[in-house]
Amino acid sequence: MAGSVSVVVPVYNNQSSLEELIRRTLHVFDSEGIRGEMVLVDDGSRDASWSTIVSQGEMDHRVRGLRLSRNFGQHPAIAAGLEAADGDVQILMDADLQDRPEEIPRLLAGFDEGADIVFTTWVTEAGEVRERFTSRLFHQLFSRMARLDLPSNLGTFRAMTSAYCDAVLDYPERSAVYGPLMAQMGYEQAWVAVVRDPSFTGGSSYSFRKRLALAMNTIVTYADLPYRLLIWGGSTLMLATFVYLLVILGQYALSSRQLPSGFTLLLSTQILLSGAILLGIGVIGSYLHRVFREVLARPRFHVSKRIGTGLLGEE
Repeated sequence: MAGSVSVVVPVYNNQSSLEELIRRTLHVFDSEGIRGEMVLVDDGSRDASWSTIVSQGEMDHRVRGLRLSRNFGQHPAIAAGLEAADGDVQILMDADLQDRPEEIPRLLAGFDEGADIVFTTWVTEAGEVRERFTSRLFHQLFSRMARLDLPSNLGTFRAMTSAYCDAVLDYPERSAVYGPLMAQMGYEQAWVAVVRDPSFTGGSSYSFRKRLALAMNTIVTYADLPYRLLIWGGSTLMLATFVYLLVILGQYALSSRQLPSGFTLLLSTQILLSGAILLGIGVIGSYLHRVFREVLARPRFHVSKRIGTGLLGEE
């Protein structure tokens, strides 16, 4: 596909992999004759990631850097990078070199058939799919809840046209999660299987707590299961209670038995209902909190520093 390319990379404590990532990406640009730039967004790193971006930008104008004023999270950092990108095509990839820059030409080839976005699914060198159990479980559950047919090995590595990128940025919500958001947008899609390497840093910056928080945010934001569970659960409890009362009254009317005191049953039912009510309030509260955040309309991120000219420096 003709035109310029912007590679957008959110960065968080990736000092050890940045120089290699930049070197390999720029080599792909040169060897393939790609007119491109790298937009590296430092999301409040605590290591020397920003100084590495600055030094690399001083050596090559195609390396651009944005430093956020603090850690806002991966998806706000992605939004900052997509907004700043000047290319005709935007490529999103991670900074830990699990995504191979050498696969960029294969992603660009996906546009030859008229695609608006090219997704990747990742495999190992042997063609196997290996992933964390928690990631696989989340993808399976989310796909069912959101009624989407998404592969569990769907990668962050993807390429999109500038028109598609503009459509993504048209979504105003502050809690946007771009993986499921892009999957729900429609448009013409292409899929490319790519080899995914082990993390250059030897581990993921996403702890179990962060993964759990992201999973909960994604489910509440993009699936309607939480409040549907409340409706089903409340209806089931009401129906069960009504049937139980009918049985008790029927026994009393037909056999003249005394109405049972049922203190234990009454206490258990009260505890069950209290727990269900608190759960319902919690789910409703999570939705209200998101509505409150959207109404405030606070900025998703602040860019404190910028370096590099990228594609604009070639004009």
